[in-house]
Amino acid sequence: MSDNKIRKLPESVSELQVVELNMNRNQVASIPASLSRSPRLKVLRLEENCLALEAITPQLLKESQISLLAVDGNLFDAKQMREADGYDQVFHRYRENINQLHRPAIHAKCFRDICNHCMPTMHVLYLTDGLFALDFYHMVS
Repeated sequence: MSDNKIRKLPESVSELQVVELNMNRNQVASIPASLSRSPRLKVLRLEENCLALEAITPQLLKESQISLLAVDGNLFDAKQMREADGYDQVFHRYRENINQLHRPAIHAKCFRDICNHCMPTMHVLYLTDGLFALDFYHMVS
């Protein structure tokens, strides 16, 4: 729902059965209190809107299931957000859920085997807990 000039989220938005809500690049100036009761919502993206820091309530930060809150490009800076009442709970949930939020769709070993077979000039580097990175190199003949 990004890029739609939406100004206000309805109270009923909390009834959506979504894990991620992307409202980037709209004109949202407030967040309904009911959003903190959205049972499945883990990722809320509100970048480049018209939000003041006060619009992100302690209730939303403390009581929701949100573990990734993207709010860059609003009417406050990152330092103010980090100091907001309840931000530490969101950060704690993020740390607990980071592997689930960024888990690859297929197992890293399978991905490595596929890549090594199809693209022999690519290395798959293992990181932690099933996460991986790709490294391309040039073959010298």
